[in-house]
Amino acid sequence: MPYSAESKQLLAEHPLFKRLTGQVVWTLLEEAGLDPDAIDAFMDRYERLKAETIALIKELDEEGGALQIIRDGSERSACDSCNLLVGHCIPGDVIHPIRLMPPYGLGCRLRARHLPPAELFGNTEARLLLETEDLPQNGPLCSRALELDDLAQWLDHGKPNK
Repeated sequence: MPYSAESKQLLAEHPLFKRLTGQVVWTLLEEAGLDPDAIDAFMDRYERLKAETIALIKELDEEGGALQIIRDGSERSACDSCNLLVGHCIPGDVIHPIRLMPPYGLGCRLRARHLPPAELFGNTEARLLLETEDLPQNGPLCSRALELDDLAQWLDHGKPNK
């Protein structure tokens, strides 16, 4: 997928996307034993996730509000450090909100959703996430996904998890 210069700059600030180019992800998955067709499908989903991340940032810029950290809807649970972040919000007025956005590693079960100002102010459970020190620091691969051996199914919500 071709990205604009602005989108490339945004992705270069994201905790996961700045570290893992497509070639690096391909190599990691190849070393994990996935076949080329599974890797291709994974890479398509990975590119969609990057595009969704950019779209969320643009929506936040245009409409204001915040980004709320949520689980991705999979049956698999997030790791302990990520579970602590569910429900926290990234205010739209922080500098470079993309630096605080999930996913934090390949296999991370967290995503963000936009909370428009009206919804944010009515959300009594929303908490602010302001410090990068709160973010998981495990590296480019989610330890929970590796424990469960489900990296191949990451982002694949159309198929049941085993």
